[in-house]
Amino acid sequence: MPTPQDFLGPQLPSGIPEPPENSRAGLYLASTRGEQSKVQSILDRSLLDHISFQELLDHALSGAVSTGAPNGHPELVRYLISRGAHVHSMIPVMAVGSRSPAVFQVLLENGWDVNSNNSGEGPLLP
Repeated sequence: MPTPQDFLGPQLPSGIPEPPENSRAGLYLASTRGEQSKVQSILDRSLLDHISFQELLDHALSGAVSTGAPNGHPELVRYLISRGAHVHSMIPVMAVGSRSPAVFQVLLENGWDVNSNNSGEGPLLP
């Protein structure tokens, strides 16, 4: 069965059920939709015990800046970074698809260096 990650947008095609909240797909979909309260709830309750908390944060950040998040979700991005999400080299690349200057502003406010030459190893932001 396809998951929301198989699609670029936050709207699921007709006939595809919503994923369970306690799944990576549920977290990703909530992130692409900008549903900060749902993302917070999933993270606060650590519903995905088989995945490290850091992986959850990073996964949610990927959703919040993805092309499936038109206009981006700067407040959610700010929240996830404040919780410790890593801004890896692909996050700014993914954010281009959201076409959101506000998302880039949040990244800049949190230490992203547009001139960094990161090879993809390790986070750009602490």
